[in-house]
Amino acid sequence: FVGIDNQGLEGLESFFDKELKGLPGLVILEKDASGGKVPLSIKGPTAHKDGHSIVLTIDEVIQYITEEALDKAFQKSKAKAGIAIVVEPKTGEVLAMAIKPSYDPNYFNKYPRDLWRNRAVTDAYEPGSTFKVITISSALEERVVKLDDQFYCKGWTKYNGTIFHDIHQHGSQDLTDIVKNSCNVGVIQTGTRLDEKVFEKSIRRFGFGTLTEINLPGEVNGLVRSTKDWSKISLASLSIGQEISVTPIQLIMAISAIANRGTLMKPMIVKEIIDSTQNKIKIFKPRPVRQVVSVDTALTMSKILEQVVNDGTGKRAKLAGYQAAGKTGTAQKFDFSIGKYSEDKYSSFFMGYVPAENPKISILVLLDEPKGSYYGGTIAAP
Repeated sequence: FVGIDNQGLEGLESFFDKELKGLPGLVILEKDASGGKVPLSIKGPTAHKDGHSIVLTIDEVIQYITEEALDKAFQKSKAKAGIAIVVEPKTGEVLAMAIKPSYDPNYFNKYPRDLWRNRAVTDAYEPGSTFKVITISSALEERVVKLDDQFYCKGWTKYNGTIFHDIHQHGSQDLTDIVKNSCNVGVIQTGTRLDEKVFEKSIRRFGFGTLTEINLPGEVNGLVRSTKDWSKISLASLSIGQEISVTPIQLIMAISAIANRGTLMKPMIVKEIIDSTQNKIKIFKPRPVRQVVSVDTALTMSKILEQVVNDGTGKRAKLAGYQAAGKTGTAQKFDFSIGKYSEDKYSSFFMGYVPAENPKISILVLLDEPKGSYYGGTIAAP
């Protein structure tokens, strides 16, 4: 939105203020002591210069549907906040971005400043079980695990003297099962096979800990600590999405990299800048950032994520006529006032893409601190 002088104050209007505002016309004249114009003193006028316009990647239909769906989930869950993003994984184009609670930008001054920010880029969260996609992809890429490896879950596991719990005793499982069931025990057993420095490098390769450089103001890095700052249980904690914070835009670009056969794209929200005569001043083209995992690893991971939707924690994201792939997440929030994880505050996630065999869209939904039911597969996946 803009201020009374049409200066960009927030959002795209702020980020592209220089391109959008143009230049005012100018007339110089002298006035006498009584305030009258002095004849023949006028210089100019200098013609004003129109500002440019920006063309967004946002699809108005998808944006409308996304806002309606998020509003419904936000109201039903009574969450503190809600975020939904839709991306085209092959190009990185943002097709929709919705935030709750929202405000009317035409009357922004009637709302608390806290509502002005775009939580998709300004807020960071522990990703919880959604991060298991990164752990398993890294383990597959480093060949420390195979699809038919067996894991036994008795409801808990111990790593370097600390007990990590699961909500179920899953028994014997293979690699697909531990992702499908979102089994903490099996994922920790897998993740701790990785070398710490190798895992940190893989996390950063997926784009965590650094800006995506999307053209929106206020983006933060999130938090990825160097291995020298890890504790004796950090490898296990990180495997299940703890001891790390990520932004929603980072997370959807990471799952989009799996959908895009392992290639991470830079997110795009602006297609082009045009002048007042419709001439294209600047064109923004899709930009690959890097190959985060091999094509084989990405395809294997994708097949696993299909089973999450078909017969796992993400069943509520199943779509008639389409094969979807995805991962749920339910992250306990760390309570700094008591120095441990909260017993009643959670972030609930679903991220995925469709159609799984040739993805056209990636979707991320986050409901922060929902009341009542809080499992990502229950409230975010639908």
